[in-house]
Amino acid sequence: MSISETIQTIQDNPAALESLYRETQQSSDEERFKEAVEDLYRSNSGSILLQAWHYRLTFESVGEAVTGSINWALAGILSIVTGLVFCALSDEDLILLNNLPALLPLWAPVATLFILGFLSSGEPAKRRRALIFGGSLSLITLYVLLISRLDFRFQEQYTDLIFLHLPLLSWAAVGLTVSTFSSDPLAVHVSRFAFIRKSIEVFVTGGLYLIAGMIFGGITIGMFEALDVTLPDQLMLRIAAGGAGLLPVIAVASVYDASQPPEKQWFGQGVGRLVPILTQLLLPLSLIVLLIYLVVIPFNFYGPFRDRDVLIVYNVMLFAVMGLLVGVTPIKQEDIVPVLRPWVRRGVVTLAALAVLVGLYALAAVITRTVEGGWTVNRVTVIGWNTINIGLLINIAFAQLRLKDGDWTNALKQVFGKGAIVYVAWTLGLMLLLPLVLALT
Repeated sequence: MSISETIQTIQDNPAALESLYRETQQSSDEERFKEAVEDLYRSNSGSILLQAWHYRLTFESVGEAVTGSINWALAGILSIVTGLVFCALSDEDLILLNNLPALLPLWAPVATLFILGFLSSGEPAKRRRALIFGGSLSLITLYVLLISRLDFRFQEQYTDLIFLHLPLLSWAAVGLTVSTFSSDPLAVHVSRFAFIRKSIEVFVTGGLYLIAGMIFGGITIGMFEALDVTLPDQLMLRIAAGGAGLLPVIAVASVYDASQPPEKQWFGQGVGRLVPILTQLLLPLSLIVLLIYLVVIPFNFYGPFRDRDVLIVYNVMLFAVMGLLVGVTPIKQEDIVPVLRPWVRRGVVTLAALAVLVGLYALAAVITRTVEGGWTVNRVTVIGWNTINIGLLINIAFAQLRLKDGDWTNALKQVFGKGAIVYVAWTLGLMLLLPLVLALT
């Protein structure tokens, strides 16, 4: 019997409800209990007991968000140390890939290690996971840097992949550290989705801090130039790198409560409040753009087959659609105004279906180019990512079409939760196994 069915059976028994609530707290099923109570409350708002539980759970959630404390002292110390490391790695004598400063390939793994130090500071189990996944990330980083120095086919293309995929593995290391591990698959997927959504807030917050830092830096340089003082280029580079190093931990600390798992974070304020609003506004606009694009495709059908730049645009589009679908999916179904819920759901299905059509068109183009011109690292990478994204979009559309009743947002969260693992698996394959294949061919 599910939690929802159990609550329906005992909804008039205060003692049994309280006992079930405490059991769900111990088994990490508390969120499912809350959702089931809210569903019953909406269908039977006249029940005094359900009213009491509704307000109790509502005030508990708000209380947790308000009382969550941030260890700003630790965040500040780690940010300063990260900035100093970034500054050191920007030295022009420290050269790694393609004769570039070591900071360019290493910024994400280095920042991740300090972020893990901040997020795991107060919980032994989380510290163990941070050591495991942080250590794994360090070994993978060392592996790709060493193997990129070997002489093998398509070495330069593989080296370029590192700049894009090492940050993705770094982000995955953080997610695996903080996400909930449970015997309930739905709880695991919900936790992963919550981490992805919270990551968007962190990235946007970090971007805002970066813009503010750039404005401050520009004003500072202008003031020095007004005094006819010109700072050496290497010093300016060091200062910029050090300033950028201050941002990752501070951005995380600003929007993430390290004492709570992703699914218990507060999403109702600041950037977290803007993300669903902006993505819901972009949803109909994206549908219009894709519809127009599908109409225009026949007039330039062979464009992506001949022009690599056009093909890149199609590939970026698939990732943009996935990001939009993540942003438009609410943490709770109740976060969307009831009158808009069916329209948002229809928009999600339609957008996924249209993106599949465009994605298949792009996939056909890259496969054709591969058959005609031979395989390369870039083409294999693009084929893999296109196939994964198209598969996820098809899964999203069919999951919604199959679901007649129930929480349709949970179906989306399960797809995104599974998709996150597929993303990480493909990235690991590209970084770890692809060089071995290249070396043997």
